[in-house]
Amino acid sequence: MLMNEISHKFHPYIEHIKDIRSYLYKEILTREYIMIYGKYFNTMSHSLNLATLGSTTFEYWLIINDIIILIANIYGVIVHYLSKKKIITFCCFRNLV
Repeated sequence: MLMNEISHKFHPYIEHIKDIRSYLYKEILTREYIMIYGKYFNTMSHSLNLATLGSTTFEYWLIINDIIILIANIYGVIVHYLSKKKIITFCCFRNLV
């Protein structure tokens, strides 16, 4: 399903792909993200909650930058976002020790 949404020219570079929204949702509920994101935390948690998927209004949509920042911080990795218009690198901003 997700591979069909990615251009075929990138398929050789993809080792593993999965939908991680439910995992991100569980992770932000168990970590310090309430303090990090403040009022915006409710929007983020609502957007990632798969129970509301399909009925979420525009105000709860996350932009790609929000998701990438979560991924970088939860997994402690550097994430590169590639689009037709730009390439952005996101780094983990938490201390992982």
